[in-house]
Amino acid sequence: MGASMDAQSDFTPTGENTANIAATVSLVLRINGKDHHLEVDPRTTLLDCIRETVALTGTKKGCDHGQCGACTVHVNGRRVTSCLTLALLHDRHEITTIEGLGTPGALHPMQAAFLAYDGYQCGYCTAGQIMSAVALLNEPCGPDDAAVKELMSGNTCRCGAYANIVAAIQHVRKNHLTSQGAIGMRAFEFCRPENPASAIAAGAFSVAKSDIPSHHLGQLLSGLMRHFLLMTATRLTAKRRIFSYSWSSLTATVLKGSGRGARQRQTSGH
Repeated sequence: MGASMDAQSDFTPTGENTANIAATVSLVLRINGKDHHLEVDPRTTLLDCIRETVALTGTKKGCDHGQCGACTVHVNGRRVTSCLTLALLHDRHEITTIEGLGTPGALHPMQAAFLAYDGYQCGYCTAGQIMSAVALLNEPCGPDDAAVKELMSGNTCRCGAYANIVAAIQHVRKNHLTSQGAIGMRAFEFCRPENPASAIAAGAFSVAKSDIPSHHLGQLLSGLMRHFLLMTATRLTAKRRIFSYSWSSLTATVLKGSGRGARQRQTSGH
């Protein structure tokens, strides 16, 4: 036992064992085309260096274990989970973060697609999702949604916006890929897909301003919620289907249904 303890003490990082360990290391991080000459702790991850030292905070720290993908950046054209790699390993490598993809006045097509298809909710994972999606464009990937889901499986969206994320990626893949497999940066227009939640909100506002009898409002709003859930479930399971939302027809349907229910209750004596 004593011999074992003596052997372990040889590896204790104190005294002369640490005399030759540098407190910092010099490196050059080439981020979004700009060189940053840095002195960093050798244990610093690329993620912490980007966020804390270079102060580019678009790249997010999520799980810090490489499981959620929120920290995804590009290194020499390939996507990397920056929380799992040390900054010193990327001296003079070409690093791209979300800030390097586009600008508010000239969005990258993938950024524009995420906006048009509502490919986000809270937005915390969005930078990593977009970085992975852009990298996917230059990776072997089948044409269907299942192939996209497989290649995006390393990026977690806790809000559950997966259907819209896939739709945004597929839009860019199908409409803006060049023969070399890279996206063209030309201007383009989107036909914004219908958002059932927005339609329901607009309908609820119309209810407040309408002259519908108050005793029908409960049934009407309940019908609106059922319709919203049905539309959402259908959008998640159907492929490339377009739905139209008619407030007037829905109102008539719900009120007609509530009337039948009232007559049935009167007939049954309840």
